[in-house]
Amino acid sequence: MSYKSNYFDAQESVCTKLLKEFNDQVNWFNGLTANTRLSEIDFKCTDRKNRLTHVELKQRKGTIEDFKKYGDVLIEPGKIYALTRIMESGHTNNEQRLYFNFVDDGVIIFNLNNIAQVNFYPNHKQRNYGKGTVEYEDRMGLKMTDAIIFKKENDKYIKVENSFFLKNS
Repeated sequence: MSYKSNYFDAQESVCTKLLKEFNDQVNWFNGLTANTRLSEIDFKCTDRKNRLTHVELKQRKGTIEDFKKYGDVLIEPGKIYALTRIMESGHTNNEQRLYFNFVDDGVIIFNLNNIAQVNFYPNHKQRNYGKGTVEYEDRMGLKMTDAIIFKKENDKYIKVENSFFLKNS
């Protein structure tokens, strides 16, 4: 199957819509600014405490319960490195690094500043929907126990898990 360049643009558009919808309800950010197309990180935002927040977005197939069964959510090592480079390039330690994973019934969020453990999965088999192929790529796993979870019920996001980040933000 040929490369589907429109797939990636459509995913970015859907994720942007989902983030704006989430923020309209939860009021997590005072300002949302999309980075340029093909940037390593999707958004630069200002949170409700006026902290600069770097946000990476992902839409995934499956439910919150599916990911609880898996035990973790995968992230590309390059995304963690990119977020780390941003933090180390003269920015303050007060900046936030968030990884939003929109799933069928809500959103799973990780504050990468407060991750207890990361698993490494070398040569992880996965489907690349944009290319229509199965690939083997290194991935890192963020533990669901570190996640901030909002379930979507009747078009409303409801926080269903307590977390260190929300208690301290």
